[in-house]
Amino acid sequence: NSFGIKTADLSKDENPIDIAHSFSRGIGIDGVIVAGKTGTAEKNDISGKSYTVTFSGFVPAQNPNLLVVVVLHGLKGEKNSGGQIAAPLFSTITSQSLNVLESGSW
Repeated sequence: NSFGIKTADLSKDENPIDIAHSFSRGIGIDGVIVAGKTGTAEKNDISGKSYTVTFSGFVPAQNPNLLVVVVLHGLKGEKNSGGQIAAPLFSTITSQSLNVLESGSW
């Protein structure tokens, strides 16, 4: 699925994640306001229940220059949400990517 520029503008302007709240959830990046969304899908098949978790986000929220999408398939167990698993990975990947972009060493 895709969405138009108008939808993206609404997301950017209306859904930035509060920076203080985001640190408590494991998605905060020091000094950067993140705009993003978690996702969790449950799958049941003959091997049992598994999950696909996602976190998609861009930074900085008001003037984005980096988009990161984390998708993990086939997860099992109690930790099975995008916020618990994919969001902290997003934070690590995005923080390191911003450091590389800012240093010009890429």
